[in-house]
Amino acid sequence: MEKSTKSNPAITLVGLPWNHPQVPAQLREQVRAGLDALNEWMSAAGVRHTFVPIQPEHGGLDDLIKHLDDKDKELDGLVVGFGVRGNNDPSVTALLENVINLTHEKRPNAKVMFNTSPPSSVNAVARWFPLINLQAALALMPPPQPINLNQK
Repeated sequence: MEKSTKSNPAITLVGLPWNHPQVPAQLREQVRAGLDALNEWMSAAGVRHTFVPIQPEHGGLDDLIKHLDDKDKELDGLVVGFGVRGNNDPSVTALLENVINLTHEKRPNAKVMFNTSPPSSVNAVARWFPLINLQAALALMPPPQPINLNQK
């Protein structure tokens, strides 16, 4: 697969809302803060981005379908959040499959990328769009914090 030569790609990020029941309670504030800061990090890297929350319930893909169907919106790639990709719930696995298949169907040239946390979204984009200004984004990010799933 060829990497893109674009330095300011249009990227859609999809993931569970930070306060969704599938997001572990002890991680919600960390995820919320990461999503809030993601705008600054992506902008610093020169990435044009939109966040579209998805969820297995409540017509979970309706907003994404509208977004993908809007041909006036440029879309170079889609980043799938770890809350969707790393989830063990079968309904969320089905959601992931639908996201990937819808993206390939409606935007066949879009790259599909995966993150492991909100900050790693910039790294995911840089893997396929190496000309973005990754260093500018990294300079704004705090050092990685270990995640303790046993924390109450």
